Amino acid sequence: MIANGVRTKSETDIETEIGTGYVSRRGLEIKSGTWDKLQKLVKPKNGGGKKDANESKSESCQKLPITHFCVHTGQTEICSSTVPYLVDAADMLQLKELSAGCSEYLKNQLHPSNVLDVIRKFKICSKKLEGCCKRDELLNMPFTIFMKLVSSDKLAIDEDDEVQVLHTALRWLDHHPASRKQHCMEILEQMRLRKVSQKVLNNTLANIRDPSIAENLKWFKVALTTLNREPRFDSRSYLYLVGGLQSQNGLRSAVKFDGKVWKQIESMNKTRNSPRLAAMGGLVYAVGGRIGIFTDLANGEVYDPRVSGRRPPPATNKWRMIAPMRKARDGFGLAAVNDKLYAFGGFQDSSIEVYHPEINEWFELGQMPEPRFRMNVVTYGGAVYLVGGQVAHEYMADILCYIPERAQWRRLRPLLADSNALSSVFSSSVVHGSSLYVVGRVNNKELLICYNLQTVSLVVDSVLI
Repeated sequence: MIANGVRTKSETDIETEIGTGYVSRRGLEIKSGTWDKLQKLVKPKNGGGKKDANESKSESCQKLPITHFCVHTGQTEICSSTVPYLVDAADMLQLKELSAGCSEYLKNQLHPSNVLDVIRKFKICSKKLEGCCKRDELLNMPFTIFMKLVSSDKLAIDEDDEVQVLHTALRWLDHHPASRKQHCMEILEQMRLRKVSQKVLNNTLANIRDPSIAENLKWFKVALTTLNREPRFDSRSYLYLVGGLQSQNGLRSAVKFDGKVWKQIESMNKTRNSPRLAAMGGLVYAVGGRIGIFTDLANGEVYDPRVSGRRPPPATNKWRMIAPMRKARDGFGLAAVNDKLYAFGGFQDSSIEVYHPEINEWFELGQMPEPRFRMNVVTYGGAVYLVGGQVAHEYMADILCYIPERAQWRRLRPLLADSNALSSVFSSSVVHGSSLYVVGRVNNKELLICYNLQTVSLVVDSVLI
């Protein structure tokens, strides 16, 4: 729009050179607030002031850095050095033609004759994997290049979202099944599905159309969940510390550790002493605990770390309350299995509850073999393992295994070879691969115990120095 010879800030003209042709769009309406952002990116060739039509093209062209993108009637060439910036400019200025031109350019790069260029752009592709997975260009990748992509440890993807890579691999196999079914096992062995639920895995595998590939997947389906490959290097894994007690006062604060530094995150809605934490579906759940010293809690909260830290912060960038458990619990066990939360026991309590996040509700789910509290809880292979804990006033050295799908309990071999009990008040447990590691104190000695969950046997116990 031109008013009194001066173009307003709400509209502009765009002329883009794509190869030997031009794509023009006149009177483009710019999003509210975008013009000021654009002005910060561009550098005027001459000073401000009014300009006539002839000056508009020659003198008042304002170029975006590197891309030579003219704000008024400018032009640009799409090439390897400009395409990353043009994609952003096209999105900011709502240029569908420029977006299409950039897409066409990038599509042409995915060709066997241009393998080296594709590899040079591999870093960009790995950082935009979520968007690339939805496009058809990847389906035409040759096996060698596609294998490099799905096997890379540098894919910037959450471990919980690894199913995106599986979905892309299955689409690639299903695109030309006759020639690609020979690569089926080799491709699928690159998946990192340790944290993908069985339900999600089954739904993904059920979408295979080619019967020959579907047949190959029948026996491999079980193997997929037991590969236990290490997560990719760029998977975002954090250690969270939430709530607690300070000078007899409960805390709402929360921090996370990325392996290098601690960072403060949003505080919870409620103060919680000794809450139980679990990670499920990329979310962090903090449930139960106490207010102060004596009042047990039934409520819980959920936090989405994937939206934290954005500027401006979205509305969901906070802890959100979830439905309370049927009863208040402290010293209980909490585990996430098959897209559900399970709460076990607590002080003088043997009851079990299960939380369904899709309907935001807890349900009663039977009883434990005996009332137990202050136990450690870990998961492995779709089962929940309760380590140690207290029954009445006695410290336990055993392991209880609960299989949710069958509602079945098993009492495994004890952690200690002798009759001494492991004081779980001072212990912690973690699963790595198929091994359960437990740190505890027995008879004033600190022990490290390694327990094999596949053979259900004690591997080693040693005194910590």
